[in-house]
Amino acid sequence: MKYIWGLSSLFFIVGCNIQKNSYTLNKLSSDFVIQTFREKMQTNFKVNSDCDKHLENTLCLSDSAELAIDPDCSKEKITPEQISELKKYRDLLPPYHQRVLCHLNQIQVQKNIFSIAFAGQIRNQSREPVALMMGLRPEVLSSQSSDLDSWKEQLNFGISDPNDRERKFSKQGPLAAEVLSDNIPVNLTTIIHELNHLIDALNSANTWELTDCRRREGNEHIVDCQTRAGSFNRFYWGEMASFVFDLPPEDHSLDHLTEPFWKSKFPQASRACYYYCKQTIPLKEITLIFEDFKRSDFVTPYSAQSEFEDFAESSTHYLMDQMGLKYSYRIYDSKQTYFESSEQYFSSNLKLKRQWLENFYGKDLKYKIN
Repeated sequence: MKYIWGLSSLFFIVGCNIQKNSYTLNKLSSDFVIQTFREKMQTNFKVNSDCDKHLENTLCLSDSAELAIDPDCSKEKITPEQISELKKYRDLLPPYHQRVLCHLNQIQVQKNIFSIAFAGQIRNQSREPVALMMGLRPEVLSSQSSDLDSWKEQLNFGISDPNDRERKFSKQGPLAAEVLSDNIPVNLTTIIHELNHLIDALNSANTWELTDCRRREGNEHIVDCQTRAGSFNRFYWGEMASFVFDLPPEDHSLDHLTEPFWKSKFPQASRACYYYCKQTIPLKEITLIFEDFKRSDFVTPYSAQSEFEDFAESSTHYLMDQMGLKYSYRIYDSKQTYFESSEQYFSSNLKLKRQWLENFYGKDLKYKIN
């Protein structure tokens, strides 16, 4: 038996489909989405060759809480300070990432989204990519530092609440902070992370081409497939990815993925759940969690949420290092530091990922849809 599923099939595998009147929204991770219009789109996506003017025309304010492109997004409500901050980030990005940013079709400032930021690809009714977008909380385009990282890390331990619009967190920890070179704004890495999601989609870093599929002996509802050598998601899933079919064997409709191999190797790390915790972790077990992450090949705990987050986070560390900028994501409290991403990134655990990223970013990569 041989199946090859392209990336479009992956949206069904990992996505939770949110039906709308005119489009389907598929979430590949907490902050990476595919929006597919089922009807002819009225929006005319254009890119201005002058990047400054393009960013001024692309940035808009949205009241929507949805991780999706907002046709009612208001350019008039954007402040000069927000435009200036975005241009400042643009000038600090690696040259390739600057080109990606300067070819986005919409950048939304959204105070009501549950995540810190997100990236999205827009598809037409034929499921062809036609546009790229990004959404950011207002704090990201502010010169003031925020504590969004601490709020996000505390979600795992039930100390903060994903539905809390004020993003309150406990000073008792665990706390999180991004440690950067002097004069580098703290949210630069957020912009790089989201651009990495779009670079992933444009260049198929996580390519789902599965071959040599076999139904598992003793359980006809599980099929094991070979992942493609050279795809970044092999780091996450291993050589084999497994799928569960709840339907009869003759029906090849895909239901969902089983757990990746790394979760059995690092069971404590696999308990990190962030925005979607069904069961939070007791704070007394915090050391167990982060010691397990140190033994893994994930550059940050958030990397383990999906192969897409793994690529985005690992790429951020690679790019900051290539630019000669100090960068580390630190998780700590008043007693100790539990996790330091710079130490993790340069450890032997991530040697193969570092080599993969060097090869990937050494290629002639796409920076726009067409």
